[in-house]
Amino acid sequence: MTSKQRLSARRQGESAQELAQHLNLSSERLRRKLTYDIIDRRLAERVRPVAALPTTHGAADASPAGRDLRSSRQRLAAALSFIQRRSGLTQNHLATQLDVSSSYISRLLSGERPASWSHVKQLTEQCAVSPTILRPLWETAMGCVAPTSLQLDNAVAYFRTYLRALHLSCADPGGETLRDSSGGLLTLPDIKRAFDGPGVPEWTVVRPLSLALMSRPTGIRPLWRAAYATNEAKESSASAEAFG
Repeated sequence: MTSKQRLSARRQGESAQELAQHLNLSSERLRRKLTYDIIDRRLAERVRPVAALPTTHGAADASPAGRDLRSSRQRLAAALSFIQRRSGLTQNHLATQLDVSSSYISRLLSGERPASWSHVKQLTEQCAVSPTILRPLWETAMGCVAPTSLQLDNAVAYFRTYLRALHLSCADPGGETLRDSSGGLLTLPDIKRAFDGPGVPEWTVVRPLSLALMSRPTGIRPLWRAAYATNEAKESSASAEAFG
């Protein structure tokens, strides 16, 4: 199996044992020591350095050269892992506080085990992060969200919170980093508007931003559609009222 095939297989969900073989590690060490971001980085190093995003629009999930676009569940694990590392708290400490085993925390942070909302909430609170920032990402990862059922008043906020969770999962990159990763498709005002408003940007902004955040665009597209439609309806209503 070539390096490119290994990375492709990783995107399709290789088992921990297969990943361990590729990285010349034992399965136990992979589970205990490595988080998704470290695994991705080591696998990517066997292909080529991270490159900018393509400047043409291909398939919805086209991967930037040398990068692994993760599912919502994998993004959640990456976000939790970053939050834990940034806090300085050890996995053993978190295990004690959550009344679970250290191996459970390790599997949760690596994405090997699905995370219950109760444990996501407790872990983020222990790390001094508001759990609300991860709620949309967790709900999407667990398949709990049907975009058509999103309350209209909350659709825009829900979309932005999801984006902020993706941002956390990439270790809080700066605007310049995201701009450069987009290969010229994004400007700093584009990025600021996506996260903070006003309004909701076009898909031509959201798609490359999702790619720059190493997330499959198919994960965020339903949330963007709901937010965009809600924002358009509000703007149309405000315009109609202004003209009587």
